[in-house]
Amino acid sequence: MRFYDHIRNMLEQLEQQETETITSAAELMAEAIEKKKCIWAFGTTHANLVAKDMVYRTGGLAVINPISAPGMDLDVMPFTLSSQMERYERYGADLIRYRGVGEGDVVILHSVSGRNTVMIDAALAANELGAHVIVITNLAFSEHSESRHPSGKLLYELGEVVIDNCGEPGDACLSFPELPAKVAPTSTVMGGIIASALIEKTVELLIERGVHVPVLMSANMPGGDEYNDRMFEAYKDQIHYM
Repeated sequence: MRFYDHIRNMLEQLEQQETETITSAAELMAEAIEKKKCIWAFGTTHANLVAKDMVYRTGGLAVINPISAPGMDLDVMPFTLSSQMERYERYGADLIRYRGVGEGDVVILHSVSGRNTVMIDAALAANELGAHVIVITNLAFSEHSESRHPSGKLLYELGEVVIDNCGEPGDACLSFPELPAKVAPTSTVMGGIIASALIEKTVELLIERGVHVPVLMSANMPGGDEYNDRMFEAYKDQIHYM
């Protein structure tokens, strides 16, 4: 299938282009864990799939917390309402502040276009609070998009570290002559790969520093529940989804 080939090409581009950037982001995450700070992950609508996949995840870091709220996760009816809600002013800033994001925390923001108000407000608020903002986005899409935020800013302009998912404008990647729109979006696949690469590099850095690593085990493995309970107890001050 053409999609397989396309993803393989994107992976090669990601490895060549974004490895240093992913390492820089992982350094912020490792430092936050070492200093007993919190890590947060947030996205809206389908972009939130990647953020949620980093939370309470087998093989993931126990200390990554979700930022979630009504309308941000395809949890409203009709689903199309979520596309309007991600444009609400001040909502993103309120979510950051009320969730308790603080100085020295890391906030991972995933948005493909990076143009909608909620995500930009979230980045602005996190920056104001002294948190480190990591942005995962599609630069080819975002750099040619018009911001919906009153400031005129786009999300990639507000990240301390910006990771490009190596996608193309519109996210979908395959054309058919019979159709006016492309099919097969790539952002969820690439976002998931970036998320796992961030976890791998963060763990590697923590081991190098001699810091205990808060990785979760599958609850379906022998001893998994007991192992995870020890993680939850050891890192209870950095975990906010229990």
